[in-house]
Amino acid sequence: IAYLCASSEIRVVDVNNPSSPVLLAAIPAPPPGQASNNSRFLGISISGNKAFVAMSDWVGILNIANPSSPIWIDSVFGLSGNTRLLVDSSENIYVNDNLIGLVVAGKGQDVLC
Repeated sequence: IAYLCASSEIRVVDVNNPSSPVLLAAIPAPPPGQASNNSRFLGISISGNKAFVAMSDWVGILNIANPSSPIWIDSVFGLSGNTRLLVDSSENIYVNDNLIGLVVAGKGQDVLC
């Protein structure tokens, strides 16, 4: 399975047959109902059944247990646009934002430090 960043969505692609990849899902980014100011993708990190998505002004966690139907489970918006994503083994997101400081998200609790 490959997770690809597109202009306004994350695409989940089955690449078991590299000569004939199959699109399994396309997830809106940011999550529905959330706004982003011309955000750009910085990367995706996979840990177990979670995908940690870093954008320039927000970060989010996708549950990818079912690759055909990923679900947003947490997100933090309002970052400065200077974010760097770090992920630890406890499946929290640790984000360094140059203007805001350290942001910790996951397990239903968001903390700005």
